[in-house]
Formats: sequence, C-alpha cells, structure tokens
Amino acid sequence: MMVPWKSVFVALAACALLGMSLTGCGREAEKPSDLPDLVPIAAVVKFQGEPVPDAKVLFSPVSGKYSAAGVTDSQGRAVMKTDGTYEGVPAGSYKVAVVKLPPTQSAPQSSESLQNPEDYEKQYQATATSGAAAVQSALPAKYASFETSGLTATVPPAEGNEILFELQQ
Repeated sequence: MMVPWKSVFVALAACALLGMSLTGCGREAEKPSDLPDLVPIAAVVKFQGEPVPDAKVLFSPVSGKYSAAGVTDSQGRAVMKTDGTYEGVPAGSYKVAVVKLPPTQSAPQSSESLQNPEDYEKQYQATATSGAAAVQSALPAKYASFETSGLTATVPPAEGNEILFELQQ
C-alpha cells in the first residue's frame, strides 16, 4: 500500500502546529515595557546552619516598583523571580522576609502569592494573629515580616549572584 507524501506532510504539519499552540511556542510571558533588566539571583536560606527547604523568600523593593520571590529547594536555595514570573531581579536594594509554614498548615494565599510578595506578607501577618486558627511560621516569627526580619539584600548589576541569609533563633 502506497502512502501519499502529501498526506504525510499535512499530518506532520498539523502535529507541529498543535504542539506549538500547546506550548506557546516556548515563549515567555510578555514582559512589561517598564521592567528593568533582570539580574539572575539565588537566595540561600539557612537556619542555625542548616538549609531551609520549602520556604518562601520575599523581596520588597526599598525604592522601585518590582518585587521578587522564590521558594527554596532541599538545599535551601531559591531562584528569585520578579513578580513571580520573570527569572531574575532588578538591581537595587530590598527588604527581605522569609516564611516557612509547617507541613500541617496551608499558605494564606494560592500560588499567586509569588506575584506580589507584599500582599503575601500582609496576609500571612493577618492570619498569624487571627486567634485559634493562626498560621505560624516554622521559623522565628520575626523573619516573616519585612519590618522585623532585619534582612536586606542588595542586588548588584552583575550576573550569577547568590545571597546567603543565615537565620538564628
């Protein structure tokens, strides 16, 4: 039985088009026009010398518009993303908060929380002080607030940076 080449070509082209439409052609979401250049940054979080997995690291700009956030892996390392979407962080100074929820508690906000770290921090603070069902961080409470953590980060305009946060009791 002979297969017409035209049919094979049409079938392959249709598969390719379907694949591109499902993956978005591999393109990243369109960046806002006022988003400055982003510097690749990883935050490393340790508590009493040990890596802290599954913690949210939140960067709030001292001046500027864009926040950043990341979630630590088993080694305590979080790749920071601006607005929870774009890998990297604009150069500048940031206040930092770190929240790690115990396994039995859920986050005060969905996965959208990485898009606006300031809102996540406010929701966490409101939930943490709301009585019997209060959410508690597995880390000392002071680290969950930009105002009390004492943590800051300066992102230089160079690539390949890692910022270490050594948390203590």
